Amino acid sequence: VAFNHTKAFEREVVRFVAQLLRAPGANWWGYVTTGATEGTLYALQLARAVHPTGLVYTTRAAHYCVDKAVELLGMRSVPVRADAGGEIDYKDLASQVHKNRARPAIVVANIGTTMTEAVDDVRRINQVLDATGIRRRFVHADAALAGIPLALLPPDDRPGFDFADGADAIIVSGHKFFGSPIPSGVVVVKASHRL
Repeated sequence: VAFNHTKAFEREVVRFVAQLLRAPGANWWGYVTTGATEGTLYALQLARAVHPTGLVYTTRAAHYCVDKAVELLGMRSVPVRADAGGEIDYKDLASQVHKNRARPAIVVANIGTTMTEAVDDVRRINQVLDATGIRRRFVHADAALAGIPLALLPPDDRPGFDFADGADAIIVSGHKFFGSPIPSGVVVVKASHRL
């Protein structure tokens, strides 16, 4: 037994975050990342593995790492409008998804945009996908900025952003809210999507 190994600490941290994000029973997996960028890259890699022909739907309010990850993974993205506050335009999402309804939808939901802290509603995103007949989907919640503080709100005050609301993967930052002195993050995904 290696007494100087950090794996037990990592498991405890990931379990704590998974519980805050209402991860489904034992159907989740995660790890401590070097930051939210790595977590988003990992989530989109999983989405591509599950839906190789999927299109990534994202707004200009998304963190720049989303476009970088899409490019690195050789995926195709479809821009979706956002309102003045930075929240995704659900009508435009419906229109864009409808145009490409033969392909799986991979949606990056912003849970606290960098500039305005706007929160995209994962429940509404899934309602749009349901109404458009999209069964093959993957919703990644980029909750780097606001995921932890939102998860600490009373249940009736929480916006729809976590696993109970339909997310397939979520990244939170370790240095933005927790104040970790080193950039870090925790990514949690449904275990059924894990590579």
